[in-house]
Amino acid sequence: MGKIFRRGLFAIAPVALTMALLLWLFNTLESLFQPIVEGIVGKEHYFNGIGILVALVLIFFIGMLINNWILQKLRAGIDTIFRKIPLVKTLYNSIGEMMSYFSSKDSHKEGKVVMVEIAGMKCMGMITRDDFSSLAPGIAEPGEVAVYLPMSYQIGGYTVMIPKSRVTVVSMTMEEGMRFAITAGVLSHSKNLK
Repeated sequence: MGKIFRRGLFAIAPVALTMALLLWLFNTLESLFQPIVEGIVGKEHYFNGIGILVALVLIFFIGMLINNWILQKLRAGIDTIFRKIPLVKTLYNSIGEMMSYFSSKDSHKEGKVVMVEIAGMKCMGMITRDDFSSLAPGIAEPGEVAVYLPMSYQIGGYTVMIPKSRVTVVSMTMEEGMRFAITAGVLSHSKNLK
């Protein structure tokens, strides 16, 4: 009886969690845009779902206009403000750089999924840097690389400086490596993991 329940739970959990996240996102966007839309079209013409439509249209137009000179100046101004506020600048810079790193396909050619042996254990990580010349002296020695070791089921991890000779490159994309590490190795959707 317990096995059947567990099997059912494991089968429905991904669907239920995905639906819960989508419902939360829908409700958040709906409640955010409802007062604005009601102010424009009136309460009698408002219906559930129009808030999400407005959000999608707004995201689309922002994507179209992002190359616009005025919007680039506005974004640079907001960027400058966020980079000057204590604590906010640390979070803003870190999140921006991490998103840029993992979303870029060309600019970080040195990014590789690797296995690192630490204290007799193998840890999966990603080489994030192999040139330290632009950083303060003492961060890394010649021949070392920066390897990010993500934590499973958490946003976080460790960055270690380790000799290149102690890392083994794995035939995975950065996205596959992150998914594997963050899900504690239970994910089996990668062609390399089957």
